[in-house]
Amino acid sequence: MTSLLSPPVLPKRLLHADVIRAWATLAVVLLHASVLYVDRWQQVPISWWWIGNIVHSLSRCAVPLFILLSGALLLGNGKVESLGTFWRKRLGKLLIPGGLWSIVYLCFCQSPETAALPWFQQVLGLLAKPAYGHLWFLYMILGLYMVTPVLRVAVRYADRATLRYYLILWFILCQMLPFLTAVLKLPTVYLTNFFNINGLAGMFILGYFLDTLPLTPHLRRWAAGLAIGGWVSVAVATPLVINPLTGNPSTVIYDATSPLTLGLSIGIYLLLKSLPNHQLSQQYPWLYRAIGGISGASFTIYLAHMLPFYGLQSGRWPLWIDTLTMNPLWLIPVLTIGNLLACWGLHQLLRRSSIGRWIAP
Repeated sequence: MTSLLSPPVLPKRLLHADVIRAWATLAVVLLHASVLYVDRWQQVPISWWWIGNIVHSLSRCAVPLFILLSGALLLGNGKVESLGTFWRKRLGKLLIPGGLWSIVYLCFCQSPETAALPWFQQVLGLLAKPAYGHLWFLYMILGLYMVTPVLRVAVRYADRATLRYYLILWFILCQMLPFLTAVLKLPTVYLTNFFNINGLAGMFILGYFLDTLPLTPHLRRWAAGLAIGGWVSVAVATPLVINPLTGNPSTVIYDATSPLTLGLSIGIYLLLKSLPNHQLSQQYPWLYRAIGGISGASFTIYLAHMLPFYGLQSGRWPLWIDTLTMNPLWLIPVLTIGNLLACWGLHQLLRRSSIGRWIAP
């Protein structure tokens, strides 16, 4: 994925991409640290659940930010590439590390039922579902790669009115209607059976569109309002929508295609892009070196970060965590920072060898 696999040293005009990518990477780890409390509705103290929910609501921008940034970089670079060149640049950097990490998760994190299957059935099973939950992202980004050459031609020749028309249709059909149907139990709109715009492809194009907007003070104020309003609305709305089957808050509010999460993600994307990054990088070079380091290791961090969480919860490691007795005010930041540093260190270690660079591109 270009947005995840780009090197940490970017052209000066794209310094904001490092900042957005690093924030999204931090948010991914924060998401899985805070969900340990969110998933224990009515099991942990209500104050602890709310701490986890507030943090988790902010972190839900992670995947949308990766998609928005990928769309901006892949569709907006103005390059004309043949299909062969396009795939040679990206396919190996996605499939090889993705396949190797899938095998790692099959070996260490599978259920007893899956482990009992012959190895070739386990590997073939990767065609049906990812080896571990967060690896769905590999399948999604591969799908976006497949349509990128077509989308590049489309956005190159589309005027802004046509792009706005497409994005409005996408927002209504893929964001608002499914969201309102799930939350308010509205009847399904029959038209959507015949006129469907893929939700994540629309977010991909939205990233390109956002990157063309002039960052005026007025737009920054709107972005701040979207970010704050989206964060608050996700946190507040989540406990109001209960899944009747489980009795727990429904994940429809948290979902990457939720319009509330989309507003949060758009706001954060534009705010981070509008920062005076070049000036700040001169004033705080140590900070931007750290940002560049996280950005450059972001794909490895994404792939590897669930291993520590699994080990700490499974009882297979000497250390283990129990969210029923551990306060989220200290556990969430400790897990997030510790996991982030451990995965970054793993990335640096793997990069020291030619073979490791295939695993940690």
